[in-house]
Amino acid sequence: MDQARAMRSALALTNRALRLRPGEEIAVVVDDNTRPLAGVVVDAVREARADPVLLVMRPRSKAAEEPPRAVAAALASVDAAIMPVTFSMTHTRARTEASARGVRILSLNQSSEDTFESGVLDVDYDEIARRAGRLAARLSGSKVARLESGRGAVMLIPIEGRKVSSNPGLCVEAGTFASPPCLEVNVGPHEDHADGEVWVNGALVPGGAVTEPFLATFRAGTIQRPVPGADGARWQAAVERHGDPNVFRVVELGIGLNPRARLGRGNNAENEGAAGAVHLGLGEGRTFGSTIRATTHSDIVIAGASLWLDDECVIRDGRILI
Repeated sequence: MDQARAMRSALALTNRALRLRPGEEIAVVVDDNTRPLAGVVVDAVREARADPVLLVMRPRSKAAEEPPRAVAAALASVDAAIMPVTFSMTHTRARTEASARGVRILSLNQSSEDTFESGVLDVDYDEIARRAGRLAARLSGSKVARLESGRGAVMLIPIEGRKVSSNPGLCVEAGTFASPPCLEVNVGPHEDHADGEVWVNGALVPGGAVTEPFLATFRAGTIQRPVPGADGARWQAAVERHGDPNVFRVVELGIGLNPRARLGRGNNAENEGAAGAVHLGLGEGRTFGSTIRATTHSDIVIAGASLWLDDECVIRDGRILI
């Protein structure tokens, strides 16, 4: 690992995203796969004159799987946490309960040495937060989102009065959390009402880059099966293994904000967070204010799309306009 580059990224997390204060207690959570990252994160915490507590666990088997009880208890008792792990802990009860107690949390997933070396964490979190605020305001005041993803595909997503969340990476206020490099704004659509077609050409989470774009159809807020194409079939098989029909229901409309994220070339968090990319989250929906519960959460990422909020175009051909 390039220690200098990795340290710049770790310091961006501690100094810019969390703005650690001297004397704060910080949980650093890693698993067996991401243990090589522990040293650089702990060193960055110490540079802020905060007090790191290192927790190492067995890798979880999927996103949203709960950590060991000891890790959950530790999360609930510290001032802040940095969690570079294999599978996202964002949608776990442990994370939500710690946030409710006021813990500031950076919940990284699919973390690797490349994540810290590539610079996708070393971004201007304040500027991204300003853009996120503008988009969140538009989402909050809109009734329907219209997603135009190419090849004539159009999807209508009712969002009036729904919870809008801004995740630009800043975790300064008590109880805030972020998932860098997945920096985004999202809204939880009305259950069972999203309808239309999506030209899927970006990435699947899980699954990675889409190699053969395909047309997915949604009816009453649920993706129709069988999902077409080789990539679609693999994604369907991966989420179907969880044995829960709710994994195919739409719970999120998200907009990526990270200018250094690499759609189709990076990890899942980068795919979702790439600036201008739009993603649809399916399955577990508590984080987004949805009533839908599921055994896992997955995402479909669309590149180069246009997004209309009522009569205003906020993204055109993958470029954010506001």
